[in-house]
Amino acid sequence: MDSYRFVSVCDEVFVFLDEFGYKLTGATADALSWEVAYVNSTTAIKIVYEQRDQDIFIRLQPTPDSSGHAEEFNFWYLSFYLQNVLQIRAPEALSALCQKRDRDRSMTDEEIINYVDRSAKALFRYADDVLRGDFSIYGEITSLYDGLRLED
Repeated sequence: MDSYRFVSVCDEVFVFLDEFGYKLTGATADALSWEVAYVNSTTAIKIVYEQRDQDIFIRLQPTPDSSGHAEEFNFWYLSFYLQNVLQIRAPEALSALCQKRDRDRSMTDEEIINYVDRSAKALFRYADDVLRGDFSIYGEITSLYDGLRLED
């Protein structure tokens, strides 16, 4: 699969984002990763395929418009992942999403499409509040990591 096909797959699978007012705002590719970004007035969603690690993840974050801050799209410190939401709300869906596979080989086109499809369905089912701009789960997510500090 190439980056253009990845963008096309994301557009097909995440078509439901139109209902929430999302627009495709960017797609980038480099030697290590491909990213597809959708944004509405409250929330930014990035679908990222990391070729080196053979992993796909969905990052969610508030948009600058929703916070009243500068227009910079640098809200990474408030971002979290779909996997974090599933860890709290649907651990069984997280297990299904993160099925074991051989990481010593590249994902096939079919594996990429299936993973993106399962991610989209999980996002719609378990994170519809976030899609609407409700980030109240953020506190629960950060509490998962309280006390997990690296020692000096």
